[in-house]
Amino acid sequence: MSNKQIKNIISEKINKEDIRNNIVNKRGIDMKCFKYGVCTCALVFMVGVFIFDSNKVNNIKTESYGNNSFNINKLDDVASHKLDAVSRKVDEKKLVNEFYFYKDLLKSDILKNYNVEGIYIKDSKGEYNKLNNYLISTYKEDKSINIAFSKDSEPLRDYFFDDNGDKYNTINGKNIKIYSYENSYMTVFSYKGVNFAIETSNIEIDEFKKVLELIVK
Repeated sequence: MSNKQIKNIISEKINKEDIRNNIVNKRGIDMKCFKYGVCTCALVFMVGVFIFDSNKVNNIKTESYGNNSFNINKLDDVASHKLDAVSRKVDEKKLVNEFYFYKDLLKSDILKNYNVEGIYIKDSKGEYNKLNNYLISTYKEDKSINIAFSKDSEPLRDYFFDDNGDKYNTINGKNIKIYSYENSYMTVFSYKGVNFAIETSNIEIDEFKKVLELIVK
């Protein structure tokens, strides 16, 4: 039986939304849910990993807005990534001072009604005290924008995909690969000593570009 046949059989029995909703809760006081499915100070989430050869870049598509266009690395599929973390509220004053883009990013109309969290993973003692990255998230109806960033680590992501696309887009002099899967745009890159992982859902390509321009400048 070929890999493709195996993949099709498993895909029929496994619903990706069910995977994302298969979250193990460890509840505490004053919990607040956000995109990853984690809750403030208390939620541990585990998502199964299903990685075949399915997250290969399938082809390149060009998306236009006005007189401009973007080259998009289109993915055949993405895989859910195994995560084990909790979220906690953070002091935004610290972020304003530490990250060059933070203040301008949050002034933008794109990120209205945002939420910001620190994402913590286990330390050497098995306690969730090691800060891995920060996450800014915003939701409006069916639209979402999630910006994970860190100076010291690779940000945790909802989805796993190989960063092996062929086409770049230049944003203010920085070459960045943009990926698409179904109704989502995604990218991972480093800029000025900060690692970024950006995932969106149901937004237009020009909105995605505006988010990048607020960071890469």
